[in-house]
Amino acid sequence: MDPKIRQLFKTLVYMGKDYPVDLGGYPKFIEMAKRGFRNTRVENDHDLTQALAKGNYIIKGMF
Repeated sequence: MDPKIRQLFKTLVYMGKDYPVDLGGYPKFIEMAKRGFRNTRVENDHDLTQALAKGNYIIKGMF
């Protein structure tokens, strides 16, 4: 696993602690994050760049 992907996941997990309880709370957020990481195929550098950009966009939207 690429270290950038691991850092992105750790950041999402940390930020997920503030996920609203009425929407499922932290456990639901973690499950959604895991599902998103599992369903994203990264086969080359271009895919990696796109996946990281999407993850960073999600993080910026959470602020």
